[in-house]
Amino acid sequence: IFHTINFLTHLVAACKLITFTPATTSTTCKSTEKEMHIYSILKHPHILEFLNAIMVKTKHAHLYMLGIYMLMELLGSGDLFDKI
Repeated sequence: IFHTINFLTHLVAACKLITFTPATTSTTCKSTEKEMHIYSILKHPHILEFLNAIMVKTKHAHLYMLGIYMLMELLGSGDLFDKI
């Protein structure tokens, strides 16, 4: 999970990176797509908001790591697991 900032809007978010490797199967891709769909429909004050997702494919492999970048609301007070 990375801390990200949109320089145009000054929006601060958490970026979850799910990398693609040669071992990545279609089942893994489908479960990731399902996770993104579930996050996108959940709207509740106690659930982190899903903002956007970007998939980087082999065309841009020279610039970025291959995978899915999921942008979510940032929990500003530290790690969620420290609160549990």
